[in-house]
Amino acid sequence: GAHAHGHLGLGVGFAAGGVRGMAKKAVKIRHKGPQSNFPTPPRTKSFKMPKSGGVEGFDDEFLNAIKKRVNPDFTKKRFHLDGPPAEGGIWYGNFPDMGVERHYRDLDEETMNAMHTIMDIETKPTEVDLPPMSEILAERTGKQDEKARRKAEQAALDAKYRASRISRRDEQGRSGATGRRKEAVARVTIWPGTGDISVNKRPLDDHVDNLSFRGWMLLPFIVTSTAGLFDVNAHVHGGGKSGQAQALRHGIARALQFYEPSFRPILKRRKMLMRDPRTVERKKPGLAKARKAYQWVKR
Repeated sequence: GAHAHGHLGLGVGFAAGGVRGMAKKAVKIRHKGPQSNFPTPPRTKSFKMPKSGGVEGFDDEFLNAIKKRVNPDFTKKRFHLDGPPAEGGIWYGNFPDMGVERHYRDLDEETMNAMHTIMDIETKPTEVDLPPMSEILAERTGKQDEKARRKAEQAALDAKYRASRISRRDEQGRSGATGRRKEAVARVTIWPGTGDISVNKRPLDDHVDNLSFRGWMLLPFIVTSTAGLFDVNAHVHGGGKSGQAQALRHGIARALQFYEPSFRPILKRRKMLMRDPRTVERKKPGLAKARKAYQWVKR
């Protein structure tokens, strides 16, 4: 009985396995679907159509739809057609709007009629005679005339000042000026020479040992291309080394302007004739310095 029961179970197992396999096969067959009666068109290597980037008014969706209709294998998948395969190079549907027509695409008839009416009004010839453009540009308002008058007066005043600027030299051909920076004050005298410079009766190298400060001091000679053409005698007091160097630069620039007024534009453009008003901010009561505060303690 047990032997028979084992054979019976084995047979049931085989039967169940066979049914399961047949079901899988049936599913596979059902998924195949009906076969097409028309032959599949040959696969082409490339679709000879212009790209959307080079054709005005053609978007990618429009071109892809046409490619799928002309070449069913465009998307690398197999499509089943309801009719005979389309011939290569045949366009289906209407061409998209080109040029000005594509701007009228979303306009209704009433809007288009209004646009045409406005165009007719603007292009219609009129009997009004307009003056020539030269006469229109020649007309000026009172405000423009006042502005032009003030501009002419200022130009005449500038020319008068330029004519009044003459060289300021003593009987020995020397020009002097005063330069200031911070607390430093420099009295500078220049005259044509070989480039000898003395500060407080000492050579420049001994009094101004820092190369950066020395460059600041000699900058007026460099921008005016007069390096080595003037001798300088200066007396400076007050301030530190940086302030004294910049005071000397200010005095040399002003002395060059007094010696030759034609140096003024380039010196003024480089802002060497302006007295720098920046100074150290004063100390405030209750603070360590001008703005620095002591460490705060709660108790």
